[in-house]
Amino acid sequence: MYKSDHFWIEELLPKEFFLKYRHKGDALWLIFDDRLLMTLDSLRDQFGIMTINDWLWSGNRQFSGFRPWDSLGSELSQHKFGRAADVIFRDHEAKDIREWIIKNRNYFPYITGIEKDVSWLHIDVRNYDGLLIFGG
Repeated sequence: MYKSDHFWIEELLPKEFFLKYRHKGDALWLIFDDRLLMTLDSLRDQFGIMTINDWLWSGNRQFSGFRPWDSLGSELSQHKFGRAADVIFRDHEAKDIREWIIKNRNYFPYITGIEKDVSWLHIDVRNYDGLLIFGG
């Protein structure tokens, strides 16, 4: 089981889900694909402070990491498998990070999905050979 070096579990889970299952402790990390967690830590190391969910600090982001099966959105969203995150960087524009990742694939080998034409960075570690760029 991989536990993030840079993120609390609350930053990756929706508020109600966390409150319902917080008694599970470290087992909540098992929701996530290790490749996603390692990639999020690597992105943080490379590009600095970033936000996934911020509900813990009275923010409005809570579905940018794991999304429960009964939440809105695509039924087969990689978020619902613990394999996706939507990230906002403090010091960088998402489009710049997106372009950098595409040009420098070897730095983030686990990223296999990137959404284009959104103001955040959506990355995922779906079961795919290569890099799927979708959206827009």
